[in-house]
Amino acid sequence: MPRSNPIRRGLSTMSSSGLKKIVNIAICGFGRAGRLHFHNIRKNHRCLLKYVLDCETKPVHHTLNEYNLPKVEIVCDREYDRILQDKDLDAVLVTTPTNTHEDYIQQAIRANKAIFCEKPVASSVAGIAQCYSEADKAGKPLFCAFNRRFDPSLLGLHRQVQEGKIGKIHEIRTTSRDGELAPMSYFKQAPVIYLDSAVHDFDWICWLAREEPVGVFAHGVAHNKVIADRNDSDTAVIVLSFPSGIIGTVSVGRYSTYGYDQRTEVHGDKGMLVYENAREAVQFASSQGYLSGTPHPSFPERYAEAYAGELDHFVDLVLDPSVPMRVICECV
Repeated sequence: MPRSNPIRRGLSTMSSSGLKKIVNIAICGFGRAGRLHFHNIRKNHRCLLKYVLDCETKPVHHTLNEYNLPKVEIVCDREYDRILQDKDLDAVLVTTPTNTHEDYIQQAIRANKAIFCEKPVASSVAGIAQCYSEADKAGKPLFCAFNRRFDPSLLGLHRQVQEGKIGKIHEIRTTSRDGELAPMSYFKQAPVIYLDSAVHDFDWICWLAREEPVGVFAHGVAHNKVIADRNDSDTAVIVLSFPSGIIGTVSVGRYSTYGYDQRTEVHGDKGMLVYENAREAVQFASSQGYLSGTPHPSFPERYAEAYAGELDHFVDLVLDPSVPMRVICECV
């Protein structure tokens, strides 16, 4: 049985003031990230999914049938130009392989579309700067999704740091380990661990510190042969040195036996703030003691609220150009 479709039919796309209130979106890329954003678009009453673009259309057909979405058009990646010509299309959501992001973004800018892009925007600093410059000239938002900036718990920690609760920051430590190891096929096209995984920690630490590092030391090893053969690491430690004297330390790993592990510790001259790894809320108690809940299996479950929040922010940007963007070029 197809699942019910929560997108309400017959809605006006314009508000009483004449401003659009529904954003028509195309998803480009239907892998793990694309499917994750698909569900958030489906649940968001201010979004209407018009297209899904992917080189493999069979899984897309299956998902759209499951959720009873016959009006969403499925297109192959060769038809990107055609959907960009649709004047009713407001935005594209880019979750294609990372080495294609820049091209998808540049084409969307030329077609006058708003862009939501998974990191990275481009594979070089110059490419990133050019994408943002072109988007600025076109007057369209280019939003790069760094989900930790939209997580309620981490937002609370960030607010307390900025309010001075721990005084002058001395040190910021993060731990980021994936749960189950991704399929080996993923590593054939994925960026190295520093650009694929640790980049979220770099963004998070710099956002907390409110400055950029002036020194970086990194050491990584590969315990998995497939990862080692592509000259990558599955376990790494990175130390960041900041102008103010703050030291940032990142411990990052591609897998752990106990589940998805995300922790933060911020130490200052007035105290320390600690964010422990999120777990299932239910605990089991017996004569043997308490058994705490298990960690989330992976990022879609851990950062579910953050992913929904970043989509909401993007919709705000599209519908109201006066809304300040929370992830700007200098952050990426």
